[in-house]
Amino acid sequence: GVAAGAEILLLVICALRAPKRKSDLAKIVCLYEWAVAFCGLSYYIFLAEQMKQFHGSFAKTVCARIQDDHFATCIPKAYFNEDKVVEQIRSMQKEFTNSLFHLHLYIGVYEITNREEPVSKMCDKANLASETIKNDYKTCITYYDRHLLEQSIAERKIIGEFEEALEKEEFVMFLQPQTNEQGNMLGAEALVRWQHPERGLLGPYAFIDVLEKTGLIHELDKYMWEQAAKKLGEWKKEGKEEYHISVNISAKDFYFINIYKVLVGLTEKYQISPKKLKLEITETALMSNFEKNIAVLNRLQEYGFCIEIDDFGSGYSSLNMLRNIRAD
Repeated sequence: GVAAGAEILLLVICALRAPKRKSDLAKIVCLYEWAVAFCGLSYYIFLAEQMKQFHGSFAKTVCARIQDDHFATCIPKAYFNEDKVVEQIRSMQKEFTNSLFHLHLYIGVYEITNREEPVSKMCDKANLASETIKNDYKTCITYYDRHLLEQSIAERKIIGEFEEALEKEEFVMFLQPQTNEQGNMLGAEALVRWQHPERGLLGPYAFIDVLEKTGLIHELDKYMWEQAAKKLGEWKKEGKEEYHISVNISAKDFYFINIYKVLVGLTEKYQISPKKLKLEITETALMSNFEKNIAVLNRLQEYGFCIEIDDFGSGYSSLNMLRNIRAD
């Protein structure tokens, strides 16, 4: 808005007043906060006070709030000290973290090489850098480079093509056999590939992360669930009812769609047993809202679905948590 624009204008004016020797080129630092709970006005007041202390510890530095919990700081390159910045951020996080709330602060750093570049673009680039680490709890600072811009362009292309690709059924289900110790097939795991009209067959590495980050993964998951249910329906007609298909449930699915309604609807639509459509979920997906997600899974189990835990031990849960999951 206008207020944010005024703050940025003040920021750039202060930056341009600095000596124009190459060694004095400033850095724009955009702080990005990502937390697990909602906070009110006191939270923003706290952040503002902390930012005052933060930029006050550096000479010739100016700080402004961009929007919500995004702050921009302009620091002369000669005074920028990464260790000092990280130390201050760790201190801020510790100050506001308790048993119910964990504060995570992320910094994207963009070095100014062109003083004529719009400040909004400088901040966008710094923010783009911070976005790359917002799910990494061990890292709080990263730097912008050309590769990030190219990656961002590629990701936007995927997002722009996704809906049409879904409509044209360019996403293809591959089945990876699951067997017993004797090698007899019990069923299969559904794997997705993108049959791109220009780039050929793409593996999940080319698009899954982008869809996860943007929240579009729930659309692809629903599509794959239907493809699996449809295949089970075909097997049933062919007398192959003994086989199952395992499908994935992502963390975003719990947030964007009614998982129970969708999956139950598919079993009714294709007249299949819910036990044959096995549901795989990672521990990380469960932990996003543990009690609510467990309640959904319990309902699905009561209906007849089998719940499988995938990649257990790769996240931050424990065996105590596993006791609360009635996995099959």
